[in-house]
Amino acid sequence: MAIEAIYADAKDKYVANYVMYGKTSETELFVDSACKDKASITLDVAMDALKKGALICYDGKYYTPTSFEESGGKASVVIPAGASGADVTLTSQTNPTEEEE
Repeated sequence: MAIEAIYADAKDKYVANYVMYGKTSETELFVDSACKDKASITLDVAMDALKKGALICYDGKYYTPTSFEESGGKASVVIPAGASGADVTLTSQTNPTEEEE
């Protein structure tokens, strides 16, 4: 049995890391630092970025995820950013259905 390989695509050329954003008053991941656009972070987008290397900017501080998983049609990522270093879980949006595309 071989170790699973995660391949970089042409779109990943020269990318050192992906950054997603979060803030205290929300539980969703955002694509922008103003935390306005959460619709762009779908399950597929989040899992692709997390597998290749992502940072989470949460309330202006950068964190390396401690874990992530697919759950209930969404990506769920855990960072140690809460009060007293407690874990914070942020989630993506679900993938759009064919009717929504």
